[in-house]
Amino acid sequence: LFYAYLATLVWLPLPLASRPYWAVAFFNMLVAAMSLAALAGIWKTGHVLPPAFRVARWPIALWVVYCLWLVVQNIEGFSINTFRSYQQILLTLSYLQLFLLTLFLVDSRERLKILFYTLVVSGVFQAVYGGLMTLSGVEKVWWIEKAQHRGLATGTFLNRNQLANYLVMCLSAGCGLLVAVQKNDRINTWRQLLRRFVEWLLSGSGWLRLLMAVIVTGIVLTHSRM
Repeated sequence: LFYAYLATLVWLPLPLASRPYWAVAFFNMLVAAMSLAALAGIWKTGHVLPPAFRVARWPIALWVVYCLWLVVQNIEGFSINTFRSYQQILLTLSYLQLFLLTLFLVDSRERLKILFYTLVVSGVFQAVYGGLMTLSGVEKVWWIEKAQHRGLATGTFLNRNQLANYLVMCLSAGCGLLVAVQKNDRINTWRQLLRRFVEWLLSGSGWLRLLMAVIVTGIVLTHSRM
């Protein structure tokens, strides 16, 4: 279930940022299936909810109140587009479920590290794809010709600012990983400095810095001022 959750996070930006109706419907069904699987697992194994649920009780409560307010607006006829309103209600509920799944599944330091690495890899793909489409002059998002932001990186998003914000989020995850693996030992000799440099080249943090450099390049290619 945890790896299905990670795959969902990678999938979300791919079909035009999950904005088409079919992508929204698929996301709703996917998250609902994962939530039902999590509930079935809790019922079968008697799994205790992680402490993160107790810490996040107020954000969860506010989110539930917001969902109820959306429902009330539709029932009372406040909405001028009922179909879109119902779609937004389902989408909001799906994001709430995704948030709860994060609290439930990312329950250890190791899983948090895997989650962050997943975001970094996803950001690298978006940066490379957006850069190649722009520098090659293809100017397409998958098979769709770009109607705007031509000459700028958009990745699998339709808007350059959306890609830039996504890459900044992935870059922030990478910064968190760098802080987590950083060594604070003092360096007193040139031999220690050389050894530290070799360790940096061969360690995961060295590759992580290179991946973050790719993401930064992708952010620059968006020319976003956000």
